[in-house]
Amino acid sequence: MPITPPRHPIVIIGGGLAGLSAAAKLQDLGIPHLILERFNRPGGRFNSRAGDGWLADHGTQFIRRSDETLGALIRRVGMETRRVSIQGPIHQLIGNNQVIVPQGGGYDSDRLCLLDGFGSLTTALAGTLNIQYNRPVGAVRWDNDTKAFWWEKEGQVFWFEDEDGQPIRDHTTQQPILASGVILATTPTVARRIAEKSPSIGGLLPLLEQVKHSPCFTGMYRIPRADSNFYALKGDSDSVLSWVAFEELKAPGRIADDESLLIAQAGARFSDELLKLSDAHALSALYVAVRRLLFDLPEMPLTQTCKRWNMAHISSPPLGEPAGGRWPVNPPQAPFALAGDYVLGNRAEDAARSGQQAAKLIAAQLPRRRSFLGLEIQS
Repeated sequence: MPITPPRHPIVIIGGGLAGLSAAAKLQDLGIPHLILERFNRPGGRFNSRAGDGWLADHGTQFIRRSDETLGALIRRVGMETRRVSIQGPIHQLIGNNQVIVPQGGGYDSDRLCLLDGFGSLTTALAGTLNIQYNRPVGAVRWDNDTKAFWWEKEGQVFWFEDEDGQPIRDHTTQQPILASGVILATTPTVARRIAEKSPSIGGLLPLLEQVKHSPCFTGMYRIPRADSNFYALKGDSDSVLSWVAFEELKAPGRIADDESLLIAQAGARFSDELLKLSDAHALSALYVAVRRLLFDLPEMPLTQTCKRWNMAHISSPPLGEPAGGRWPVNPPQAPFALAGDYVLGNRAEDAARSGQQAAKLIAAQLPRRRSFLGLEIQS
């Protein structure tokens, strides 16, 4: 009897870097995919903000030249020439006022950014993939009578409810979206919220409850040109400020020649306080904290804006590497995997790697169909 290919796509919940990386790998393997993204743009924390004459990365601040996973994604969309080495050094901030210059001066030729911001990569990737925006998922179901030929025998398919408990329907056909497998590539908080409402994947809750994260309030300040002997200061766990950087020292063209663009990220405890305030009051309090450290800054910025990250930094260890080729897949008879910066590590590179690993885990459910689909699954 001929082998039947998957009748429905793998649905990836979340269009951040992990979800986009998973979709790219599935596309390479010839397995159909669909990304459901809750917002109107892709990227998650791997994103950028543009204003009147300025550009800033307000989440991930740099990537590593030596990382092949992200390098492959950059080459995939033809953005090799948009990569730029970050020339300025990063100094360490100990506590709230002690600046330490690391051995070697804080320079590291492995640090890269993209001329057009990290959001340019996720936007370009999303343009090559099957993605639907403004599709928040409230629950994952698989208690219907529809069958999919995906495993060694036919099995039930996944379907999805929105946050109001209604089936999520395809934009064109208006039929409920069905899936032969699911990759949950959201933040850990959203993943936990979905799992709590989804008996089909409730077994993931003990894993997801292990994940701890901290918030981050980020301010972006346009100021008259400032002189600095470092590109960025990186705070420790006790610092009020976790990151202070000058974007014009990161990549050319981020702002006018006579101006500076200051990026400031508050530490976890300070962010907790700032997130309770209005944008204007929080921006003012954060700028005051920066001026206590860099006292030659102007009293007031020319313009300012902010980004509220309720789940910015993963403070718990990664959940771990897959074991036995089936982690974390639940229930055992259905392809289901987690991806994100809490799975294999908290860097952007780790998020991309986790997406590819999730795609491989799902594809590995097809041991008898590799030749039919032309798959070459690497362990």
